[in-house]
Amino acid sequence: SSWIGGLESTVALDPGPPAEGARYRQVLWIAGSRQTAERELTAFDQDTLLAFRITASAITIESRFELVECTDGTDLAYSHTGETKGLAGALLGRTIQRELSSKIEEDLRDS
Repeated sequence: SSWIGGLESTVALDPGPPAEGARYRQVLWIAGSRQTAERELTAFDQDTLLAFRITASAITIESRFELVECTDGTDLAYSHTGETKGLAGALLGRTIQRELSSKIEEDLRDS
């Protein structure tokens, strides 16, 4: 949790170690608001890859962190896409996406 700013708690919903399909419930503080979300690992390699889907009330976000070898070392590649749900998602979607991008950039910079 040290590199996830605002993370209050994470609870595994499935037994066993992290693996594709494993689910977690997380409570985070984002933009001054306490949010609960479910995170499902969609791809996982403990040495190179972490991809997951976050589902919250108004949005679903697909994120991917991958270590990529390059000529002068290793780069961290990050991408995410989001899909909003309902009226709340339509109204808040862009704000949530901006907040998420800023939060992840800040978390990576501060880690």
